[in-house]
Amino acid sequence: MLKNIIIVALLIIGAYLIIQAVRCKKAIQAGFHRLANYQAENIELSYGNMSYVDQGEGDVILSVHGIFGGYDQAFDTCADFVSNYRILAPSRFGYLGSSVYGDGTPEKQAEAYVELLDRLGIEQVYVLSTSAGGSVAIRFALDYPERTKGLIFS
Repeated sequence: MLKNIIIVALLIIGAYLIIQAVRCKKAIQAGFHRLANYQAENIELSYGNMSYVDQGEGDVILSVHGIFGGYDQAFDTCADFVSNYRILAPSRFGYLGSSVYGDGTPEKQAEAYVELLDRLGIEQVYVLSTSAGGSVAIRFALDYPERTKGLIFS
């Protein structure tokens, strides 16, 4: 009797694990498909790779994402403005295709953004930040006031 109970329990656990593995695989595939729709670009900077989305025309909004995203979250934050502005939405250090520079401080991230702007031929930006991106946005505005048109927190 005990042997049968153990066998049934193991079969139930095994079936549950198989179902969860299939669901997980489908979710990962859906995530990669969703990210592919952003048409992110990669650029090799002096410290390593940076992934970013660059869409629209006009004054540039540099969107600095929070802790739960990358270029996707940065772009989604201001996608409604793409018809009036150029949206530049890079992944911060360690997020979605971006390397980490030095010790990964907000100062180093701001420095990396300036290098990205230089490579793209952009002189000034509005810096829009969400959540954990706030410290980087503030550091950018303090260290590079000549590159900052405005600072927006959402």
